[in-house]
Amino acid sequence: MLTAAACSQPRDVQPYAGACEPLRVLAFDPIADAQAVPRDTTISLRFDDYPDPNTLGDAGGAAVLITTGVYYFPGVYSVDLIDKTITFRNPGGLRADLGFNINVRASLASLQGCAAVPEQRSFHTATAAPAPAPPVVQTPYATVQKIFAQRCAGGACHRAEAADAADGGGCLPRPAAGLSLCDAEAVDALLGVPSSQRADLRLVEPNDSSRSYLLRKLLPGATPDVPAPTTLGHRDPPGAPLTDDELRAVASWIDTGPAR
Repeated sequence: MLTAAACSQPRDVQPYAGACEPLRVLAFDPIADAQAVPRDTTISLRFDDYPDPNTLGDAGGAAVLITTGVYYFPGVYSVDLIDKTITFRNPGGLRADLGFNINVRASLASLQGCAAVPEQRSFHTATAAPAPAPPVVQTPYATVQKIFAQRCAGGACHRAEAADAADGGGCLPRPAAGLSLCDAEAVDALLGVPSSQRADLRLVEPNDSSRSYLLRKLLPGATPDVPAPTTLGHRDPPGAPLTDDELRAVASWIDTGPAR
């Protein structure tokens, strides 16, 4: 079992002072000037820092725009903090045999509050009909329950050690930061509950991991020993950060409709 010797201690310190480095796109998908792009393509922009979902604007229209000619093309924008990406998908697919532009505006910012470098890329779609969208498969809570059991019991922080309870998920009378992640209480303690460190963010914002304080608290910052911007105190859990697979499991549970 991976545990740590002590719980993290909250501090009202934000370790991201100083000048901002501009938020830059590292990769566009589709690539610039791509031809015959499948109409069911999910457009993706990967950045060099965590993009702030609150700066996307209404439906993403203010800071990231997908256009064809002079017209804005509507769709669903999502932020993946683990991959530092913004994705766009139209449920009905892109229009056939048309040129599209991907526009990034300076109103987009990183979680650190740094403005994006404006950029534009173009591509052209194919004529074939888009494939049906695959059904959403819900990630069960049991997946993240295992992660909590392995990584959140060190020092009896948010749940009891395995030695203290038969199933390793015993509830603590005074869990760290008042957050109990024992098997019986974790879901109720997380879903829709405001963070004690950032009251404007919920611990778990259902169907939106990018606005969930739980995920942000687990993400590494500029170095693995500090938290991601917008979080206070230490990164959790203490010690080595969660692996990408563990982070994706938590994010998927939130994004696919968190439940017991």
